[in-house]
Amino acid sequence: MKEIICTVCPKSCHVLVDGNNTSGNICIRGKNHAIAETTNPVRVLTSTIKTNSDINHVVSVKSKKALPKHLIMDAMKLINQTTVSTPIIIGDVLIDNILNTNIDIVATSNVYN
Repeated sequence: MKEIICTVCPKSCHVLVDGNNTSGNICIRGKNHAIAETTNPVRVLTSTIKTNSDINHVVSVKSKKALPKHLIMDAMKLINQTTVSTPIIIGDVLIDNILNTNIDIVATSNVYN
């Protein structure tokens, strides 16, 4: 049995999870969140990537979808080794299919120079 603090809504229920059974959640979203968090936790990754710009040395980025939590450190290693060329527009795919997850890393800001 594992206790999860639900982050789906401001109530922050303390949910006890045992397989597919839960207790302590007020709503079904809390149950689904707690089960997902114990079976396959995922996170949206936010970071920065180096650019070739003389003014803006980095561009903010995020994963387009949530990545499996166990891949976050490997994804960060790849992100930290990457340098992209300007111009960069919000939404540009800067790393395609990171770690063969079918999830792209996209720009969240513009860099023109």
